[in-house]
Amino acid sequence: MAYYCIIVGGLLIAWAVALFTWRVLFYVRGQRLQGLVIDKVLRNFSPETRGGKSRHLKIEYVDPQQGKKLYVCDNSLLTGLYRTGDGVMLVVAGNRVMLASWLSVATPPMALLLLGSVTFYIGWSGY
Repeated sequence: MAYYCIIVGGLLIAWAVALFTWRVLFYVRGQRLQGLVIDKVLRNFSPETRGGKSRHLKIEYVDPQQGKKLYVCDNSLLTGLYRTGDGVMLVVAGNRVMLASWLSVATPPMALLLLGSVTFYIGWSGY
C-alpha cells in the first residue's frame, strides 16, 4: 500500500507541476482582453461543468476576430471578488479563456500539489 501511495502522490505532484507550467505559459502568451461581469449565477446543476451546486460569473467580452462573446467562469473562489458591472481582464488564446488573475492561475495546481504531497507523505512514512 505504501508503494501505491508513493506512486499516486508522485503522479499528482508531477501533474500539478505540468498544469502550473501550462497555465503560466497560457497566461504569458495569451491575448489580454477587457471583459465585463454581467451576472453572478448560482446553480444547482451546471451544464458547462456537469457538476452540482456552483457559483459562476458570466463575463461578456469582445474578441477581435469573432466579435462579442460570453464566457462563464466556473471558478467559485473568484465569484466573491467581483460584482456585477465590474471590469475584468481576460487571457484569451483560441477558444480558451481564463481570468487574468494569479489566483486563477495557481488555484488548481496548488490543490493537486496539496493532495499529492499528503498522499506521498502517507506512503513515505508508512501509515
